[in-house]
Amino acid sequence: MSSPSTQQTFLITGATGNQGLSTITALLSLSIPPSQIHALTRTPSSPKAQRLLSLGLTVIQADISHPSTLLPALQNITSLFILPFCDMSAPYLQSTHLSNLLSAAKAAGSVKHIVLSTVICAELHPIWLRERGDSYLGRPYYESKFLCEEVLRKEAEMGGWSYAIVRPGWYSNTHYVPPECGNHFPELVGEGVLKVSYGVGERVGHVDVRDVGEVVADALVHSEKWRGREVDVVGENLGIGDVAGILAEVMKELPGVFEVKITGIEGMGLKLRGLKETFAEGTEERRKLFEMWGLEEKKDEE
Repeated sequence: MSSPSTQQTFLITGATGNQGLSTITALLSLSIPPSQIHALTRTPSSPKAQRLLSLGLTVIQADISHPSTLLPALQNITSLFILPFCDMSAPYLQSTHLSNLLSAAKAAGSVKHIVLSTVICAELHPIWLRERGDSYLGRPYYESKFLCEEVLRKEAEMGGWSYAIVRPGWYSNTHYVPPECGNHFPELVGEGVLKVSYGVGERVGHVDVRDVGEVVADALVHSEKWRGREVDVVGENLGIGDVAGILAEVMKELPGVFEVKITGIEGMGLKLRGLKETFAEGTEERRKLFEMWGLEEKKDEE
C-alpha cells in the first residue's frame, strides 16, 4: 500500500517564518522527500531560504499581494498550506491575499487539499461582536481571521477542495524570549514585568510553535483524516501568573507560582508540548532566556 504522501506535492506559504519553518521541519520528519516540498518566499536570497534550498526543497519567489506571481508557484501542487500575514495597519488585507492564493489554486487545477492557519478563538468573532459591541478589544485582528475562514469554506466548496483549519494559541517559545518578546512584553527585558490587558484569573491558550508545525504537517499529509476539521492547537491554558511561575522555575531567579492545565487536540492522536518542555534544559528558548537576563544556567546537583 502506498504512503499518504505518494504523489503529493506541498506548497508552504510563509516558509521562512516560525510556523512555516516548523511545518517544513515536521514534513521532513515524516519522511516526505524534500523534492516534494515547495517553499514560497518573497526573498529567496535570505539565509533561511538558502538553508531550505540546501536541504533540497524547491524555493519559489512569489508575493501573495501580487496575484500574477502565484500561478507559477502553484503549478503541480496538490496540498497547500496558507498562513495569511496579519499587518495590523491593514488587517483586512489578509482575506484579499487568501483570495489571491485560492484563485491561483483554482487556475492551476492540481490543488486538492488546503490547510489554513488562523488563530485560537477566531470562530468566536460573531459572538464577541454581539456580546461586546463593535469596538471590542482586538476586533480587527479576530474579525480578519474569521473572514479568512469564511472565504476558505466558501471557496473550498465551490472549488471541490478538501480543507482543514488550525487555530494556534499564543506561541510560548517566541513571545517570552528575545527579540520577539519586545513586541508583546516591552518591560520584560530588564524589568521582568509581564503586563497584560486581561484579568489575573483568565487563561490563555499557549502552544509551542513546533507543535503547530507538526499538526499542520499531519493535516497536509493525511487529508482524508483532516477533511473539514477545524481545531484549536493548544498545549496548555495558562494565566499570566502561571507563566511567571514557569519562568521563575526555569530561571531560578524570578518569583512566581506554578500551576498548569493540560489540554490537547481531541481525537487526533497528537501530543503537544507544555511550556516547561519549551524551556527544558538544552533548548534554544531556554538559552535565549538566560542570555536575556545575563545569567549562566546552573545545573541541578545530583
